[in-house]
Amino acid sequence: MIRSLRNRLLVGGLATTLVVFGAAGAGLYALLRGALIGEFDATLDAQAMALASMVERSRDGFHFDADANPFATADHDARPDYFLITDASGNPIAASPSLRTRPWPMNPAAAGSARPAHAFVEMPGDRRGRTVRFTFTPRSEDDAPATPSATAPIAVARDATALRHRLNHLAWIVAGVFAAAIALSGAGAALVVHRGLRPLGTLADRIRDLGAADLSERVELRGAPSEMIPIVTRLNVLLGDLESTLARERAFTADVAHELRTPLAGLLATLQVTRSRRREPAEYQTALQRCQTIAEAMIGMVETLLLLARADAHQLAPQTTRLDLAVAAGAAWANHAPDADARDIDARLDLPANAAVRTDPKLLDLLLRNLMDNAVTYCDPGGRITLVVTTADDGARFSIANTGSAIDAADVPRVTDRFWRFDAARGAAGHHGLGLALCRRLADVLAIAMTIRSERGGQFVVELAFARDE
Repeated sequence: MIRSLRNRLLVGGLATTLVVFGAAGAGLYALLRGALIGEFDATLDAQAMALASMVERSRDGFHFDADANPFATADHDARPDYFLITDASGNPIAASPSLRTRPWPMNPAAAGSARPAHAFVEMPGDRRGRTVRFTFTPRSEDDAPATPSATAPIAVARDATALRHRLNHLAWIVAGVFAAAIALSGAGAALVVHRGLRPLGTLADRIRDLGAADLSERVELRGAPSEMIPIVTRLNVLLGDLESTLARERAFTADVAHELRTPLAGLLATLQVTRSRRREPAEYQTALQRCQTIAEAMIGMVETLLLLARADAHQLAPQTTRLDLAVAAGAAWANHAPDADARDIDARLDLPANAAVRTDPKLLDLLLRNLMDNAVTYCDPGGRITLVVTTADDGARFSIANTGSAIDAADVPRVTDRFWRFDAARGAAGHHGLGLALCRRLADVLAIAMTIRSERGGQFVVELAFARDE
């Protein structure tokens, strides 16, 4: 099996060249062979016609003008030529002198047609000859009537040794030219393939030099063929994506270590202080409650990270069903209303019924709860939260807005990054900068268009657009 691209191109090119040159060589040889044989046959036909013109017929029979016979003085030992003219019954009218000592190679009566018939024949002396045969009507001297018996078959044979030599010589020339052309074509094809595949080798070397330590390098091929430009472009895009992914993974790992170190340090400090001396039972109870709160926050962060990892691995398969978006939003808000009341937040709900959507109820509830938890946590004390559900021909929409936003409009694209938090929001207990990142991934999984707007000192708004329920 030929696995190398270079060998495949060479073998394919040589096979194509072999077929094309072989067909061209065979056609050229056939054309030249036909020309040589045609030239030989023309001379043979001229001799036969000259002999036929020497025959006259009268009422007494056929007469041959022997004095004008061109074969009479020929050296038949050096070049044996033959002719034989007979009447319709096969009786000889005239024959070449050489037939006195040599047998006739062919029967002229076998022609049977006025159209000349040519063929190669074996001649006496183990020679190859060529013959022409046809039937003609001799001229009449006394107006003898033309009858079927008035026709005369004629056959002329000439030695074709020289013709055979020329044909063999021609065959060798064509074969030699064919072999030389194949050899030169093979060498040229090897050179062209080598030069043509050189950019691939250069590309392989560049890729081989790339390493995970520095993915900022890009592949550049000056003068690359147009067919390779999409490959190089796509490769550079993949390298950029890989660089970005690894950078995010490194940042993610560092952020996870940082976020876990802080609660673990707090947990360890609480335990160390508690064990430093004997304390009252109430103090132990307070310390244990603090440890439990820290552990629950850590468990929440780990669970969120696991959910994000499942979403990234496309392991969250939505189980869609038809539900009322307003009812789902109202149920989710019921869990956060006490926290909003504790912070004196004015909650305004505009949730009309019959806002039908088709989605996964559990994942939608998780998405809504995270959005509402974010709004309650970062709304200014005494501020306002607005929840609105609307319907239109293109589907249903849900929006949640809270006042007291500390996020500039320029920072909005970053709020869904994992562990990203604005400095003013870092004091929110129990939050690790994963809520909006999880919301973004859940929205992607549920095919919900999620948009975020923010104005520092104004409102922070998140809107979910659901496709129309068919």
